[in-house]
Amino acid sequence: MKTFNTLKFAILGSGYIGQAIVKGFIATGKISVNQIIITRRNVQLLKSLAQRRFVTQTDNCDAVRKTDVIIIAVQPKQLNNLLSEIRCELSPNKHIIISVVSGVSSSKIIKHIGKKILVVRAVPTTTIALLESMTCIASKNAPNDTLQTTKALFDLVGETTIIDEEQMISC
Repeated sequence: MKTFNTLKFAILGSGYIGQAIVKGFIATGKISVNQIIITRRNVQLLKSLAQRRFVTQTDNCDAVRKTDVIIIAVQPKQLNNLLSEIRCELSPNKHIIISVVSGVSSSKIIKHIGKKILVVRAVPTTTIALLESMTCIASKNAPNDTLQTTKALFDLVGETTIIDEEQMISC
């Protein structure tokens, strides 16, 4: 895994939690604006981020092609369509998916993608923008080094704990 300052991030679905993640990452000083691509169906709602020099766009496939870590922050009802859209761009040798989509297991995401892609679920709090998140992470298929990298990423914006995915319901 690359270091944080060399990774490229895609935030797919930049509503409230997606934007909070972006703001938190930038506030750490460890991740820069030019490392992040932010997508949303209505890109006009990202105007304030675009004015701060973030790359904002509607093209999820393009964002996936250009990045290493894919953070999925869409509503649960939007997830299957998004996964179908980006599936052909995902590379098991390149990408890690971090899903902050509530109520959807990593197993369901892996099954829908149909590739051996690493998927980590993360449940951050909205205080992530203030660097005060308490984030739970879990995965069914990610090796320990991927979990530790994900933990280190979210530790930048608060505290993080690794749990069994079955415990995600209580987070």
